[in-house]
Amino acid sequence: MRKVQWPRQHRPRQQHYRESSGIRECEEEEEEEEEEEEEEEEEEEEEEEEEEEEEEEEEEEEEEERRRRKIRGGYKT
Repeated sequence: MRKVQWPRQHRPRQQHYRESSGIRECEEEEEEEEEEEEEEEEEEEEEEEEEEEEEEEEEEEEEEERRRRKIRGGYKT
């Protein structure tokens, strides 16, 4: 007999829990996974914001340097 390959989204979840409390444990596990995903997304957003702030600071420093050079009498090439 041949094994049936379920499409990933329709594949039944493998449950290695006891039948009586299996549903509850599965729901708790799914909630934990969702919380972890949310935390990861928040961390990624914070990292992106920090990178944007650093880029803005670098741009401001470059502009200040250009102004200083201009005041001193021109650009050095």
